[in-house]
Amino acid sequence: MRVFKNKWFARWSRAEAVSDGILLQAVAEILAGKVEADLEGCDFDNLKFP
Repeated sequence: MRVFKNKWFARWSRAEAVSDGILLQAVAEILAGKVEADLEGCDFDNLKFP
């Protein structure tokens, strides 16, 4: 599977020191159904960034 970052998100992740590996792990957890999300309130549970 391919995962893309747009320009805005790439800047944000670089500023927050979130590596591509952590992002890929988060995507894998989302696809596995391990994350609860309320998209109306932009609230994501179980996503933990160091």
